[in-house]
Amino acid sequence: LWETYAYASHWEDGVSAIEREIQQRLEECDDDAVAKPNLESYAILVEGYAQRGNVEQLENLLDRLENEIGTQYVDLKPDLTIYNKMVWAYGVMRQADKAKELFQRLLSESGALSENDNDNNSQAELRPNANTWARLLRALALDGRVDEVKEHLRLLRQGHQDFGYE
Repeated sequence: LWETYAYASHWEDGVSAIEREIQQRLEECDDDAVAKPNLESYAILVEGYAQRGNVEQLENLLDRLENEIGTQYVDLKPDLTIYNKMVWAYGVMRQADKAKELFQRLLSESGALSENDNDNNSQAELRPNANTWARLLRALALDGRVDEVKEHLRLLRQGHQDFGYE
């Protein structure tokens, strides 16, 4: 149901209303609740904000997930699926620089750029995967940055680990 409202173009405030409802349910739920909000709930919000081109609310949502919600509720800490959805959202909104910035942040925080492959890195699960790369390339292509797409593809073919891909 939330997804339907998030995509309903005639309901301008639909995504914000859904976010308020998710937050309310989160505060009211105990650990045994059946309809407890999860990361998929927030992924729907990312899609809704992207469809409306609302960069500010999208970034506010990610900030809250990283710094408030995700620290208060461990199972709601953003995972690679959420970050992939964010890279996709920036692409949809023709914000290739923001997509690239988030991608670079994932590379850095996951340890993908370090010379020694440290499995003890607590953020290693955020290492960009094929889906992340596809979303970044799409964001760059949608923004008309064909030369950058070609360069990234060249590096991928060469298997450059310094970009987090093997």
